[in-house]
Amino acid sequence: GDRIAADDLPDSIASGGRRLRSEPRITQNVQRIVEKQQTEADRVLNALEEAGGVKTKAAEILGISRVALWKKMKKLELEAA
Repeated sequence: GDRIAADDLPDSIASGGRRLRSEPRITQNVQRIVEKQQTEADRVLNALEEAGGVKTKAAEILGISRVALWKKMKKLELEAA
């Protein structure tokens, strides 16, 4: 006919411009990033707990500077202890 239907279009266009094959890879990458951040946050929280909330001591436990700990806590959106 004179009209183009969604069935006439390639999958990458019919799906709103997203390639169907790449979505699972993107999902896996996001999942890995979230898991890494959770692990990192757990390490920071454990160090803070072990240090009795003293950031300088927690930073030593983690092997980083106090400023690096502060930045990491900000990045991970952890409350100041």
